Amino acid sequence: MSHTDRFIELVLDPATWEEKACHLLEAAALFEAKLGQFWQGVRSGTGWHDEFVAIYFMLSAFAIENLLKARLVRAHRPELESQLRSSYVASEWWMNGMFSGVLEASGPSSVCRN
Repeated sequence: MSHTDRFIELVLDPATWEEKACHLLEAAALFEAKLGQFWQGVRSGTGWHDEFVAIYFMLSAFAIENLLKARLVRAHRPELESQLRSSYVASEWWMNGMFSGVLEASGPSSVCRN
């Protein structure tokens, strides 16, 4: 199997996106203890030190993004696969926004609701 075929296989596998989301949430969980400390500092007026909170939310946001990608792959796999396989270079398709076409057609809020 070529690298391109392996790439396509992984991109079109919703379970891969879901697994990566779980890994991101596991990493975010390591920062959960810092959330309480952050809010305690905000309430006591000692400052807004959000370096750990920002990382927690960034990892959580990436996890949500991956779950939405899993949903898009499930709902639009044939269309995505066709676009991907017809692209000259798979990585170019990826960099140009692999989900942009299906997002424009269905709307991001529609994907989130589903």
